[in-house]
Amino acid sequence: MSRRKRLILARDVASLNRRRRRHGHRSVVARYVTQPRTGTRVVPTRRSMPMPPMPFVAAAPERSALEELRLDDIIRPLDDPGPAPGPRSGPLVTVPVPAELLAKPKPEPEPAPEPEPEPEPEPEPEPEPEPEPEPEPEPEPEPEPEPEPEPEPEPEPEPEPEPEPEPEPEPEPEPEPEPEPEPEPEPEPEPEPEPEPEPSTAPKRHRALALLGVMVAVLLAAYVGAQAWATQSVPSGVTVLDVELGGLSHDEAREALAAKANEVNGSSVRLDVAGIATEFLPADAGLRMDAAATHDRVMGFTLDPRRLLAHVNGGGEVDPVVRVEQDELASAVAEAADFLDRREQSAQVTLEGAQVIVTGGTPSIEIDRESTVGLVVDAWPATAIIEPAAQVVYPEIPEAVALAFQEEVNEQMLSEPVTLVGPNGYIELEPERWAQFAQVETDGGELSLVVDGEALAADLLAETPALNNKARGASARFDAAHQVVVERSQPGRAIDTAKLGERVVHAAGLATHTSAIPYEITSAAPEGEELPVEDFKQVVASFDTPLTRDRIRTRNLARGAEMVTGTVLLPGEEFNLWDTLSPITAENGYYTSGILVEGIHTEGVGGGLSQMATTSYNAAYFAGYEILQFRPHSRWFDRYPAGRESTIFAGSINVRFRNDTPYAAILNSYVKDNRIYVEIWSTPHYRVETSSSGKFNVVPAGSRTVNDPRCVESPRGQNGFTITNTRTVYYLDGTVAKPADPFTWRYVPDHAVICG
Repeated sequence: MSRRKRLILARDVASLNRRRRRHGHRSVVARYVTQPRTGTRVVPTRRSMPMPPMPFVAAAPERSALEELRLDDIIRPLDDPGPAPGPRSGPLVTVPVPAELLAKPKPEPEPAPEPEPEPEPEPEPEPEPEPEPEPEPEPEPEPEPEPEPEPEPEPEPEPEPEPEPEPEPEPEPEPEPEPEPEPEPEPEPEPEPEPEPEPSTAPKRHRALALLGVMVAVLLAAYVGAQAWATQSVPSGVTVLDVELGGLSHDEAREALAAKANEVNGSSVRLDVAGIATEFLPADAGLRMDAAATHDRVMGFTLDPRRLLAHVNGGGEVDPVVRVEQDELASAVAEAADFLDRREQSAQVTLEGAQVIVTGGTPSIEIDRESTVGLVVDAWPATAIIEPAAQVVYPEIPEAVALAFQEEVNEQMLSEPVTLVGPNGYIELEPERWAQFAQVETDGGELSLVVDGEALAADLLAETPALNNKARGASARFDAAHQVVVERSQPGRAIDTAKLGERVVHAAGLATHTSAIPYEITSAAPEGEELPVEDFKQVVASFDTPLTRDRIRTRNLARGAEMVTGTVLLPGEEFNLWDTLSPITAENGYYTSGILVEGIHTEGVGGGLSQMATTSYNAAYFAGYEILQFRPHSRWFDRYPAGRESTIFAGSINVRFRNDTPYAAILNSYVKDNRIYVEIWSTPHYRVETSSSGKFNVVPAGSRTVNDPRCVESPRGQNGFTITNTRTVYYLDGTVAKPADPFTWRYVPDHAVICG
């Protein structure tokens, strides 16, 4: 018979018993409390309770069905969780079926109704895996197989019997091979009516528990299977000592870890403190990275849920397994500590030539050997450079500080020349030159390079006195590219020797190695009107003529150009060429050369300056300035424009012109590319147009005879002719500023000279 059928039968039997009791019959089935899981089971008895009579018609269950009835299907407590797995250790107690249940009840007169007492919940014993066979119940008033106490005689019915309280159960006896019957309890007041038991929910709970157990088993099996699957490859993102293992198989991960282990096991461990270091091999110190154990840590089977999460979210850094022999490690650390331990020694820094030299500079070091062992165990092999636990006392100038200072000075400050610039020029100092005035000083543990500025300034001024200047007014000059450079009025200056040394050191520390010359003002600039340098905007007129092959003549022209350059013409001022070039003497830089006058060779100073007169005249001509004085040569030289040129002679012939514009002007002259140039810098004011009539009244050149011991023969030159040049000056808006001014000049023929 299935358990379900047995439960249905037990329910029917319980319902039959209740209805029988209500008809005045006594219950002969004893109530049971929860039995112990082990030991002998003892069934306490209790007094029967009278039941009110009530009509009842029911068919008795079949005897074959009752034979399969189990007591634990009937009297299991409601709060019993169900049968526990495992065999029973105590004996089973079998309760026979009452004989009253087997006989057909007889109808009895219906007594007066009385309130039905609520039965108490019946405790039921733990179910057993395999119940022992029960004896055949006999239809007797009292059960025989089990020593159960005799029930008390039923009291006489009263008109309205009061329910008696349920007697307290007697304490259970000590477990024995067979339960002993307890003595019959003394009569007690009528117990309270028992409540009607509710249908048991144990079968449903048992099915739920069984289903839950199956589900847990399935989940557990799935979890174990998932963990087994996770061991097939390394989760993504897993690294060991920066070795990427994510996605690798067993063999690939094993090879990668073995290679890394060989690398770290073969690399030296470095103990570095205060810039002093020593090394030892891991094998000599009892250190070893275990590649196999690390592989098991990464891929071995585990129930840790973090392994599965790593396959989903990605893993991270996994620490390698390290084997440490403490005694060998302590010995290696002690040997390294013996090398690192030392006494304090301050560094000595000196300057030899243009190089800084360092000696000494070690700190006091005392290694804590025991703590260092722990540091090595914690840090290796993640890092091979470990700072040991040590007490370090640095000297006033540690070696590291001295070496850093040495590198800065040698590699930066003394690597290139220092350039100092100022209003009076610039100076360039080679490292060997200024280093001879330098020395290394110490102040509070800091090193610095100090230069004796006074001695250095004396050395510089002895070579270049112009670095200092007296007070002067505003001026303008031209640079090597022939561009105007304006110089305003200047106060008197002298090199500040107190700051010169600092300035040199500062410049040496810059990437450009350049700084300004420090000056102190010795006198104020002259008072007066400032030079209108804002007028020197551009070249308003320029003219150039070719040079000859006479080098002495070219030197005189170059000196004349120097004298003209920088001449300033304020509005209304006059330019006088003779005054500008004077004195024309050898002391003023001019040279003596031979010249021909009417075929006679003579010596003179400043030969060739007439070309400066022609070039200056034409520059003023095209600037539109008012021409005050000029005179062409008597014979024409084809290097000059015909009729538009001039010569110069002391006391009689000169070139003069006036700046009749509202702007100041400055002249610049120079020799370049075998030509001489004259430029006028100012602000544009005029526009000039010129024209020439061409040569007319031409007289051919012939020859003549000169009777003089100083005579020098010369070939025939240019013909004589007459020419007219006309200049018209306009303002920039096109209106005429100066009407056409024609100038006519007649050249005589240049005859050949024949000495007689």
